[in-house]
Amino acid sequence: MASVPVEVNVLQHPLPTARRCFRLGQAIRRAVDSYEKDIKVAIIGTGGMSHQLTGPGFGAMDPDADLDFLERIERDPESLTELTHQAMMEKFGVEGIELIMWLVMRGALSAGAKRMHRNYYAPMTTGMGLVTLEEAA
Repeated sequence: MASVPVEVNVLQHPLPTARRCFRLGQAIRRAVDSYEKDIKVAIIGTGGMSHQLTGPGFGAMDPDADLDFLERIERDPESLTELTHQAMMEKFGVEGIELIMWLVMRGALSAGAKRMHRNYYAPMTTGMGLVTLEEAA
């Protein structure tokens, strides 16, 4: 089976909004659903959680905000689409804006997607999270 990697880079201006990323995921879902063959598709959303690599906030991270994000990406992703770039950077650090890429992945899944695994680790200057979601059979 052939795979087609697609990369969405959000650190190039103009930045897409959280809602736009979620809607891109929904469009991917519609495209996959319309495909005539029965295929399995894996979508990976990547990007650093809370972290600040520049300026006076260097090294700042917010594990509570990261854990809230992991909970909401699973159970209430629509609420994350309301976050502005400014709000996300204030909450997660400037580089934490990368979290909007997770919304592409989540938009491609149904509201009924179930968590298979979740982990969070905050070793030093970047929160590291993982959530594996799967469509209900």
